[in-house]
Amino acid sequence: MSQACLRAAALQRQVQARHLASAALQDQYADRLCAWLGREGEPERRPVFIDAVAAAIGMPSATVILLGTQRGQALVAASDATARAAYDLEFVLGEGPAHLAIADGRTVQAAGMALGDRWPQYGPAAVRLGVRAVIAVPLQPPARLGAMCAYDSRPSISEEAAMAVGVIADALPLTLSRAEDDRQPGGGVPALPLFGEADVPAVVHQAAGMVSQQCGCGIADALALLRARAFSAGRPAEEIAADVLRGELRLC
Repeated sequence: MSQACLRAAALQRQVQARHLASAALQDQYADRLCAWLGREGEPERRPVFIDAVAAAIGMPSATVILLGTQRGQALVAASDATARAAYDLEFVLGEGPAHLAIADGRTVQAAGMALGDRWPQYGPAAVRLGVRAVIAVPLQPPARLGAMCAYDSRPSISEEAAMAVGVIADALPLTLSRAEDDRQPGGGVPALPLFGEADVPAVVHQAAGMVSQQCGCGIADALALLRARAFSAGRPAEEIAADVLRGELRLC
């Protein structure tokens, strides 16, 4: 068999595995919805797709970060408060696993003492949240869409979890591509019915525009000012941005 045939067969197997993983994720999400709808008494939180992602990985918490047309964070889906807080740290500090995975286009993982060794600011802060291990994988084809991160309170990452993260990250762009042509105005991010729980931090970008005008600086510097104030105040960046938009806070 020729090398071309072997490559074509390998590519076919990869595409098939991607479709199977995507279908399995959606089946798991559907099962969770059915179980939730069948419950009696006080309803729990409605299951969301990112819950199925975390369950498929086998780690307690997960986030999916998508980028807009200008390569800035445009949408974040988090499975729980720990995942959201862990990614908020990245936004405020400007360093962490998702940043590195997207920048380098490769899988990044760290556990235990290695968290602080790799990220001097993010690592110790993540440990204070109860995060002792993290793995991040870029969402690649057809171009970098963003990254997927998984977090654990145990100071180790199993081989099974590491393999599962890679499989799920490979399948997610296929799931998201169905909405590729239906983009939100100005954000450059697909409207994602399976990620309806996602947060779109438009308030941060709006506040950055206001800070840019007030301080006579670029958007990147304005975002840095917002991050710095959020870090020093120990508050989420969205809260600082909302104060700016209400006219209750000036950063210069």
